Amino acid sequence: MSTVDEVLDEDSISTVSCINLTPRQYDVAKLVAAGLGNREVARQLGLSPGTVRNVLSDAYALVGKSSRTVVALMFVNQQFNRNARRIHGPRRLQDVTNDTA
Repeated sequence: MSTVDEVLDEDSISTVSCINLTPRQYDVAKLVAAGLGNREVARQLGLSPGTVRNVLSDAYALVGKSSRTVVALMFVNQQFNRNARRIHGPRRLQDVTNDTA
């Protein structure tokens, strides 16, 4: 298993923070972030393992890294942004973090 430092460089971190996953990618990434393998993800979502593999490949292409860690980070980032928008309205993430500084 890769660590975040092994997978992401500074450019990749910036890219991950700007990505919006499709609903399908989001559902798959959520289960990947929970530690499920492709077969388990497929079973839970009613997909074939091949479809899960293709969804992950598309997500990998968004960042240019082939890592489940990156997909999990994309999910966590998008979930954080959704929660921030729900709490703070449609403000930029930078504005929200500056409020707490």
